[in-house]
Amino acid sequence: MDEDALKAAVLSANNEEHQEVLHKGHDLLAEISMEIDRKNFIFAEVEEKEVIEVIKRCEQALDEFSQLVYEYIQESDVNNA
Repeated sequence: MDEDALKAAVLSANNEEHQEVLHKGHDLLAEISMEIDRKNFIFAEVEEKEVIEVIKRCEQALDEFSQLVYEYIQESDVNNA
């Protein structure tokens, strides 16, 4: 696999992961909205802190991964210059 193909594969995988995170985030927002409409506040109160913590960890992991991808691409560009 040549470098351009590798870059394209990394960017494609990154995009797929972003789309999956967005999809799951939208699902979570829909579920929260449904619980609010049902006035099912016990679930929200009990699980809210855990959900927020998981979202924060996912956001941090995605940021770290994105930084690694960026650094890899930058390093590849420098090595090929």
